[in-house]
Amino acid sequence: CILTLTSYANESRWYWINSDDRASEFVDTQQIIYDPTTDIARFWSKFVYTDGMELATQYEVDFTNKTMKELCLGDAKTGVIKQYSHGRPSPIAPETRFEKLADVVASQLGKPLIFDSSNAHRWMLVKSTPKENVYILSEYLDYDTQDNTCHVWAKFVDNDRSYVSTTQYICYFTDETIQPVGFNRFPIMPNSNFEAIFNATKKLIFKTQ
Repeated sequence: CILTLTSYANESRWYWINSDDRASEFVDTQQIIYDPTTDIARFWSKFVYTDGMELATQYEVDFTNKTMKELCLGDAKTGVIKQYSHGRPSPIAPETRFEKLADVVASQLGKPLIFDSSNAHRWMLVKSTPKENVYILSEYLDYDTQDNTCHVWAKFVDNDRSYVSTTQYICYFTDETIQPVGFNRFPIMPNSNFEAIFNATKKLIFKTQ
């Protein structure tokens, strides 16, 4: 069974996501196709640029694995597909536009949000310096009992520039190493941000004091 979510009120079809001085982004709430057997939905987002150009992208969001994949890109005015994507699904990082897109689709389907973005206290502070604060997303810790590893999201807030970045890490508890997803694994240096992330994650997983 595949559910196609349809809204007949055209004025409410495009749900606003974000705007800057170049463009505004919207999600099409009328054409959402959801397959409950795979827990995957397909939907369209659209960028409307200040110069009049409109580009639409179709995405596939996997709610179980918390990933998103770009399927194709086209001209939103003519309906012509310009290119198809053959990339792999990417993890949906919290505090990003992908999370906002997935949250809109989840809300339209009546599903739980990818992460609890409505919770103002979802980030746990693990290290603070005059320059930077480091947090982990304590609500979502993906622990693998067989490998004795845990995936965890970390957020870095630059206090000088108000810059925010998020990265997913794998903590290896057996040999006490850490790995940014997609990069090399390395030992944990004392008093580093990585040590703070690792220790906080380990404490939450094993309930240590």
